[in-house]
Amino acid sequence: MRPFMVVFAAVTFLAAPALALSAKTVDGHTACHTKQWIEDMSEFAASGDRASFSAYLQSGKCLILSGGHQVTVLESPGLFGTLVKFAFKGVSLWAPREGLTDYQP
Repeated sequence: MRPFMVVFAAVTFLAAPALALSAKTVDGHTACHTKQWIEDMSEFAASGDRASFSAYLQSGKCLILSGGHQVTVLESPGLFGTLVKFAFKGVSLWAPREGLTDYQP
């Protein structure tokens, strides 16, 4: 009986659809195409490296968000995380958790 319950629970969990969260962008925050690039941007901002920060923006690796756009959250930052992955018009981006607001299922 117990092996059946474990298998049943595992199949039920794997077959359950994932809940997609939606959120809205916050004006003025940075978003990048990869997690590494958004981490780099945070380091540039913290160290005052304006040249590198601007280079990432000019190269198209990153962009400055405009507020109020509806997005789909792909990877939540969780309780202690600082970055969130989201999709906007089919493009995946990473941003600091403060870059999104009004999370809804």
